[in-house]
Amino acid sequence: MLERIIKIQDFLCLSAFKHKISQLSSEEWLQLKKMVTVLKPFKEITQNMSDSNTSISSINPPMHTLHTEHSKQDTNEKIESIMKCTIDQSNSRFVDLQSNNFFTIATYLDPRY
Repeated sequence: MLERIIKIQDFLCLSAFKHKISQLSSEEWLQLKKMVTVLKPFKEITQNMSDSNTSISSINPPMHTLHTEHSKQDTNEKIESIMKCTIDQSNSRFVDLQSNNFFTIATYLDPRY
């Protein structure tokens, strides 16, 4: 949804100006663009894990990548808190990924990885 808002940013600004509605500042638009960049890996991982052909070995590598890539992001406090909350939620849902050896062995034996 945020991607679509950014795509039609010019139209939204023109419509807001025409109807005398308050607009987002340029800093807020930049934050939205950064949010799209930051949340894109979550979207991709969610779509991959929602596929009916996904095996258990296909879940561990993207989750690990997500955690390592998050630490490299240059974000402000608001986006950082959203990312922290999102990663905490994913950790609570996939707590067994790091602790269960079956997931690790399945990933290790999968020839794709």
